[in-house]
Amino acid sequence: MRQQFCSHQKMRIPHLPLRISKRFHSREYRLAGREQSVSVDFDGKNALELKSGHIARFASSAVVASSGDNAVMATVVQKKEKQGDGNGVPLQVICKPLALDENADQIMLGINAASTALHISSAPFSGPLAALRVTMSPRGTFQINPTQEELREASLDVIIAMKKNQKTIMIELDGKEVSVEHLEQACHVAFENVEKLHVAMEKMAVGVEKDVLPTKNLGKIENILRELVTERVYYVMTDSTHDKISRDQEIQKIYRDVVESKELQSHSPQDIYPCYSALVKQILRETVLNTGIRCDGRKITDFRPITIQVDMYKKLHGCSMFQRGQTQVMSTVTFDSPAAAFHPDSVAQLLGSQRKKSFMLHYEFPSFAINEVGISRSSNRREIGHGALAEKALKNLFPKDFPYATRLACQVLESNGSSSMASVCGGSLALFDAGVPMKSAAAGVAIGLITDQNEPDSKYKAARSGIDHVLSKMNIMRDRPREEFKTTVPIIQSIRIEPHKRVTLFRNNGYNCKLIEAETGVKISAEDENNISLLAQNKQKLQKAMDMMGEVLETHGNLDFAFGSIVQAEIIVDRGVFVTLPGSSQRIFMNNNHLSLNPIRHPEVLGLKIGDKMSTTWFGRDEHTGNIRLSRRTLTGAAHPATAQKPKK
Repeated sequence: MRQQFCSHQKMRIPHLPLRISKRFHSREYRLAGREQSVSVDFDGKNALELKSGHIARFASSAVVASSGDNAVMATVVQKKEKQGDGNGVPLQVICKPLALDENADQIMLGINAASTALHISSAPFSGPLAALRVTMSPRGTFQINPTQEELREASLDVIIAMKKNQKTIMIELDGKEVSVEHLEQACHVAFENVEKLHVAMEKMAVGVEKDVLPTKNLGKIENILRELVTERVYYVMTDSTHDKISRDQEIQKIYRDVVESKELQSHSPQDIYPCYSALVKQILRETVLNTGIRCDGRKITDFRPITIQVDMYKKLHGCSMFQRGQTQVMSTVTFDSPAAAFHPDSVAQLLGSQRKKSFMLHYEFPSFAINEVGISRSSNRREIGHGALAEKALKNLFPKDFPYATRLACQVLESNGSSSMASVCGGSLALFDAGVPMKSAAAGVAIGLITDQNEPDSKYKAARSGIDHVLSKMNIMRDRPREEFKTTVPIIQSIRIEPHKRVTLFRNNGYNCKLIEAETGVKISAEDENNISLLAQNKQKLQKAMDMMGEVLETHGNLDFAFGSIVQAEIIVDRGVFVTLPGSSQRIFMNNNHLSLNPIRHPEVLGLKIGDKMSTTWFGRDEHTGNIRLSRRTLTGAAHPATAQKPKK
């Protein structure tokens, strides 16, 4: 029998352990009610404000960086305990745009917001770090955190991220053949102003208690490693017969030996490996500083051997093979129709992206380039970043009025460092081989600095001498663009077409256009309102496509009479009416309003029948739709001569 409960009976609640969350009483919520903001002014304009304690207060920290009407929020969440198998994420930083307009620089706002959020959180962070964008106008003046209009006109764009005391962390540059002197001036402007951001971040972090990471005393392991492996590692690092793979194999063999040694049996590999890795780097560093010789036997001013090939495959529009040491990059150029250019969406254009991108560089780094097993996948962040870096070096040399959309693919086949700069060199050669009229050739080198003191001047000198050396090697193979395109390059033809004929070609979802493309293999695309382009594999296919296009346009839209002339039109439908004109079977609709001065509901009241001929006035074509405009309102009751056809040119 089912037990029933009355409304007056009380339910018994079992006594369960009560868990009270301490989240709202912990340091994670310490910023609640503690709003603070600091404003940084740069020469009376482009002020940047940092504000915290008013938003997203469940996060470990949250900072909003704003400038004008633009704002970006950065949040930091620090995980105190690892869960499950211990693979939890201990720290997460998220940047979220709150409001952006056409002058927004979300990169600068995001970097400074994220850095400040880390700096005021309890997470271990050796900040503060601040970023600044400096541009140079065509007149030679420098702007701090410029507007998008100033950025588009700038001949130099530099982003610098720095710690205190002018310790540079990152420099990103986009220039239009600027001199080293101008780059130094831009860096100097950044050095003078970035300290203002450091001071603001320090004010925000007053009273913050930082977590201290647990540390182990690994001094004993370090001492044992020095006794066991110093000589063996030094021997490997000074044996110039090794290449990248064999040297790495020897270093790994030494590590396996020391892990199995009696002296380190009581220590875990997790403690041994970081000590061993640090010791290997220290030995390499001291060897280079003391002897001036690198591990491959070169002096610090020597270059790796360079070999270059161009035009290896005749079918390709342009190609090159650039090898520097054990880094090998194959670059290929492909031309396509202007319609293949990349068009960013409206939001990206609002935020400063170019409206049409006709030159694209794709960087590929397959796993076999470093003797690893990988899977096919889309481009990762490293490939995207390296491709953007190489593209910046070449895009300002690419001609703006080049008729083709151009794809430059740089495929890394072997890698032992500096593959992005090898892509710049190989890409420049491939573009020359394809016949692209570049402003000049471009070369790239990567430079490392091993020293106890910062010596930027010597680094600049090394960069200039290195690029000159590489350019001299490249010029031997090809010092100027190919004078004529290869025979495999498609032919592109631009044709001006009247609006009404354009409608004929592209109406009905582009039926006539697709018919011509399927028959001839020629790509037809619209350049603008008045021009179309045809991309054909050869002259014969281009001519066939133009003939077919002429037939379509001749059949559907070859009517043209003198403006205001009287034309005899034949009625073919009794409602409306539809008429045909001399020399064409095209049906043209005339509304009842254009049949008589007086309002009518049906053309029969005027005595109009199918097959009759009537006089109409030709008013040309509508400038927007291309539709033919006819009327007989002014001719009602008058007799006029037949047809005055416009003489053909």
